Amino acid sequence: MFLLQQILPCGPGRQAEAIKRLHWIHTQMAAHPGCVAAIAAKALGNPYDYLVLRMFRDYAQYQDFMASPGGQFGRSKPPGIYGSNDIPHNWESMLCTDGAAAGGFILRAHYRLKPGSLDGFVKNRQQQDTLASWLGGLVRSITLKGLDADDTALCILRLKDRAAMEELM
Repeated sequence: MFLLQQILPCGPGRQAEAIKRLHWIHTQMAAHPGCVAAIAAKALGNPYDYLVLRMFRDYAQYQDFMASPGGQFGRSKPPGIYGSNDIPHNWESMLCTDGAAAGGFILRAHYRLKPGSLDGFVKNRQQQDTLASWLGGLVRSITLKGLDADDTALCILRLKDRAAMEELM
């Protein structure tokens, strides 16, 4: 699975407009057969930033969507509605674990890895996912490797709620 990650800082007083636009963009994506999910969530730490996660079956499916009429949304972006933080954007999944819980709390963790440590990192993530499932608060966990830099990994956990995150930590 390919994931595009963005953190979009909204312009002053433009949060409602930004959410409406992101919903419209994600509706366009949902109509594409390669789209797996599209999520916009508040990024804790700054009430004006939104975490955007766009998932496609693979990078080719993402490129196909972007070449389609629905993928031309950037042309109609209102000036100043939001920017884009300088973070690694492109990711490929290595591990996906489904839990039994339902919920919408998202935990995102970004890692810088030592050269040659990706396999050990993924094994460690499998053990952590097993624990999260056992504790009962896991909805889904996705572990991804960076496509923009070889030494990065990203974990996206969807948990039942904040209490599930605190129990896991």
